[in-house]
Amino acid sequence: MRAQNPEMLQGDFKLPFGSQVFELYQKGLDPNYYGIHGTSVDAILYLARYGAMPIDGDTDSMFYYYKKSEDSNHLCDGYANTNSKIKYVLNRLRINEFTHYSIYGFDFDYIFDYPDQLDALIAQEIIPRRINPVFAKWIFDQVKKTKGVLITISDDISENFQVLPGDDCDFCVETENGLPIDFISGIQPLGDYEKQVLDRMQKYI
Repeated sequence: MRAQNPEMLQGDFKLPFGSQVFELYQKGLDPNYYGIHGTSVDAILYLARYGAMPIDGDTDSMFYYYKKSEDSNHLCDGYANTNSKIKYVLNRLRINEFTHYSIYGFDFDYIFDYPDQLDALIAQEIIPRRINPVFAKWIFDQVKKTKGVLITISDDISENFQVLPGDDCDFCVETENGLPIDFISGIQPLGDYEKQVLDRMQKYI
C-alpha cells in the first residue's frame, strides 16, 4: 500500500476520513498513549483517504510501534525523520523501491556531500528508469525539508489484535489492511512542511 503524495491535494479531491485526521492533528499527541509510531505525512494522507495507516512493503502485514517509555518518543522521532524522507523520494519519483541499493542506507540530508555516491545512485537507479536526473537531484534536495510525523496509539490495540514482539521496534500487530484510524489517539507533525500539508488538508475534507 503506497502512501499518498501531498501533491494530490488539488481540484475536487476528497479525503473521506479527513475530519477525523484533522481532529487528531489538532489534539496532538495523547499524553496517556499506549504506543507510539513514527511515520511520514504521506502516510497520514493515506489515513485520511482510506481510514487506516498503510503497511510498509508488499509482503509485510505487520504494524510496528513502541510502547510508552522514556526513550520511545526519541526513537520514533528518528524513525519518522528517516521514513518521511524515504517516502518523499519514492512517491515523487513514482517508484516502489531502489533495485541496487537499500534506500534505508542513504542519509538524504547529506547526500550532496558525497558526489561519488550520488553519481552512482543516479547511474544505477534513476537513468535506467528514464527519470530526468536533474529532476531526481531536485527531489533529493527538497527532501531535506521533511521531518516526519508521530502518532499515538490507544490501548484498545491490545484488546483487538494479538500483540507480538517486534524486530527493531518493541511490538507489532498483524493487520493486512493497515491499522484502522479508531486505534489512533493523536497526531503530531515534526516539521513546518508536515504542518503545512496537514493545514492544507482541511480544504479537502
